Amino acid sequence: MKATPTTRLATALVCFLAFAADTACLAQAAPGSVVLQEHSPAAYPVGAVVAFDKDRPGEGYRVVPWYGAGTHVRILGADAHRVLYRRFDGDASAYAVKEDSGTHLYLYNGGSRVGPALQQLGPGRDQVAFAVSDEQSGLISVQTGEWVLSPEDFRGVGFPIGGRVVCWKDGGRWGIYDLEGNQIGVDFTFPLDPETHRPAFTSDCIAINVDDSILIINRDAEAVTETKGHVVGRFVSGLARATPGGERGLVGYIDTAGEWVVDPAYGSAGDFREGLAPVSLDSIYSAAFDGTISRNSSISPRKAEELLKDEKSRWGFIDRSGDLVIPMIFERVQYFSEGLAAVRIDGKWGYINREGTVVIPPVYSTAGLFQNGLAYVVLSEAGSDRPLLIDAEGDIVAEY
Repeated sequence: MKATPTTRLATALVCFLAFAADTACLAQAAPGSVVLQEHSPAAYPVGAVVAFDKDRPGEGYRVVPWYGAGTHVRILGADAHRVLYRRFDGDASAYAVKEDSGTHLYLYNGGSRVGPALQQLGPGRDQVAFAVSDEQSGLISVQTGEWVLSPEDFRGVGFPIGGRVVCWKDGGRWGIYDLEGNQIGVDFTFPLDPETHRPAFTSDCIAINVDDSILIINRDAEAVTETKGHVVGRFVSGLARATPGGERGLVGYIDTAGEWVVDPAYGSAGDFREGLAPVSLDSIYSAAFDGTISRNSSISPRKAEELLKDEKSRWGFIDRSGDLVIPMIFERVQYFSEGLAAVRIDGKWGYINREGTVVIPPVYSTAGLFQNGLAYVVLSEAGSDRPLLIDAEGDIVAEY
């Protein structure tokens, strides 16, 4: 029997009520702190991020699945009403705690707090997670709260992806480590800025800019090859965004052997996700090294809206052969996820399928990625915003 919007909403409400019924305060909170919210980690899948939204003081919290929140849990400030949570494997989870010194993230295991106060916490990989404490990054055990790679020992620690993590040291040195804290191979001496260039093993290799060349290094800390150009993104699905010259050149894609697979022909280009990559001839919006697509900081929001009227600023999608499979007709786009991608048409967001057909009409002011069959959207009507969860057919599953 096909589920109707009514039955889907009923199912969502049942899950919500079961989740809310499991809510309980943490015992023995640390002196000077107030635990804002706690519940059973088993209520949501591993990796889920949930927002506790207290929009009217005195009326309690409501539990909101936080889809499209990105890869990290970030503290929003001591006075923020929205508090974030992330579940890891087993009984480990993270919660925001409001203290006299401000709001911090803490890890909990089985209801007990473990580890130091954190300002940022990444997704768990093999029982460890990227974390920031006192403005310094490290690798932490989500089960014990102990540092696997301590911020005191490194200038910066990268994201633990693919069983490897890149760590920066003093004097321009950096090294590759496994997720138990063991260094693989020897130090490299190429100067990298961890704030702007954070390589991660999303594939079997990472790419580093050295002078006017790209050096490709494998998981065993061995140099594989060197090719002319400048890398502007990580390897994702075996391909990395690169330019033939400096950082501002036209963008194409190289493989892990350093060969150009897609010739540099685009002003802006994103990573390959589900076999497709977003591209544009202009650079009003561009992808950062980590793949996040955002407005060029040198262009004001108002100017960007004017420039988006130009056809050459529109976005489409190419496949891994470089063929344009979805024409560049959209004002803005997001990555494909679960077979759908959010696109902006005439100022509103909707969704297309892999053939480029609009399957969910563009009526939203905000649209997130689909995760587990649902996407977070905002419908703006008569001057008010309606945050919604919709399914892949565009039906409303929950409203907040």
